[in-house]
Amino acid sequence: MAGGADGTGTAAQFYGPQGLAIDGSGNLYVADTDNFTIRLGYFAATPAITVQPQSQRVAAGHNVRFSVTASGKPAPTCQWYFNGTAISGATNSSFTLTRVHSTNAGDYSVTVSNRLGSVTSNKATLSASPPSSSGGGDGGGGGAPSLWFYGAPSLLVAFRRGKVRRLSPED
Repeated sequence: MAGGADGTGTAAQFYGPQGLAIDGSGNLYVADTDNFTIRLGYFAATPAITVQPQSQRVAAGHNVRFSVTASGKPAPTCQWYFNGTAISGATNSSFTLTRVHSTNAGDYSVTVSNRLGSVTSNKATLSASPPSSSGGGDGGGGGAPSLWFYGAPSLLVAFRRGKVRRLSPED
């Protein structure tokens, strides 16, 4: 049936298609001469994962990012999962967890889909280790106070009361 409707499969209508061309990206162009139109199409392809998400180990309190690279036409959509349960709103090619906690440890995967099918990634395991106690630290503490803890204030009080003899250069 002659017409000029864009669409998928038999829903697309042409009126006098006369030429075809394919570019380097696999896009198909149809010269619909009686509609004075060049139509853009593509060869549909099932989704494929070309780069899998990777397992990671991170200290608690830090951020972590999982990502996937996928192909397919039409462009595939993503859904991330944590231990087999869909993560609400996690529908991009990357998924970021902020301030990781031990409860975030587990297996992450992503399902990539388009109208031709779907494929699920390998599992990427997140291991969350306790926060590092080395370095400048951010508070915390614990343990027994040192002698300086008790001695320094006592010396300061004694000095202020004049009970500590000040040394002069002649001493």
